[in-house]
Amino acid sequence: MSALDSGSKFLGRENGSGSESMRAEIDTSAPFQSVKEAVSRFGGVGFWKPSQKKSEVFEDVDIAKVEEQPALSEKDWLQNQATQVNATLESSADDRNNFDEEKKDNPENLKGGHQNLMGGLSSLPSSASGLILMELKQAKLNLSMTTNDLAESRTSVELNKKLEKESISLEKARERLTLNSLKISSLEEELNLTKQKLQLAKDDEMNGGSGNPLDISRELQRLSSEAEQFKKMGDAVNSEVLRTISEVEQTKGRIKSAEIRLVAARKMKEAARAAEAVALAEIKALSSHENSTRNSSQKPEGSTLTFEDYSFSNLQS
Repeated sequence: MSALDSGSKFLGRENGSGSESMRAEIDTSAPFQSVKEAVSRFGGVGFWKPSQKKSEVFEDVDIAKVEEQPALSEKDWLQNQATQVNATLESSADDRNNFDEEKKDNPENLKGGHQNLMGGLSSLPSSASGLILMELKQAKLNLSMTTNDLAESRTSVELNKKLEKESISLEKARERLTLNSLKISSLEEELNLTKQKLQLAKDDEMNGGSGNPLDISRELQRLSSEAEQFKKMGDAVNSEVLRTISEVEQTKGRIKSAEIRLVAARKMKEAARAAEAVALAEIKALSSHENSTRNSSQKPEGSTLTFEDYSFSNLQS
């Protein structure tokens, strides 16, 4: 028996057969003097250990499979973003139209639902709808900015390529013009020599030279044929020169047009930047206005009294 049992008194009553017994125990021990004594009495101090959580198991990722997956291009990403924004706006418009149609069909049945809806909306912050609209506007603005930047970059690259191509074509045309000019000069010299030979042969024939008349006739025919051939070649070279000059003029016109389009694209980019700045300023102004409205609505209502009114009210009280 313990010290607690030794300090207790027992009262009991037993019947003659000893089959039933009743006993009451009264604790007469001294009370505990401290918590430590009570803890020692009922089993001592124990230490709590947290249950060990199972470590999270991460599945191994095959890097090769990830790299094999084709990444979406920037154009596909822009199209996805545009689809999401348009879907959100269309969904909001459809919900509004459906609500208006149901309200026209069953105005009495919608009264209770409208009250519940207004009650639920009253628990939301007043600026929630404004923030959603701001986020949608910001997302749409960012999407349009990115699309415009890509279009402008693509246009600039195409114009630069076209300018480079036209410059190369212009340089080649100038080279062909120079070569044709040299050919014309050479043909003109040969034609002059042939004409001189032909004139000498005619003079010799008229003067009754000692040469064979048949040979002189053949020489005259050959020189005449060469002169005609040189003349045709000169005409062909002249037409080639004219065609080259026309190509040069057309190339200059295309270069001028490309430069004008490039300047227009730059101006459009500057206008888009200005519109972006205005839109951001409007969004910031709307956000600051909603914040000030929310802060003013949270302030406790009260009245402002002048010092004279305050003194007069104290005197009356």
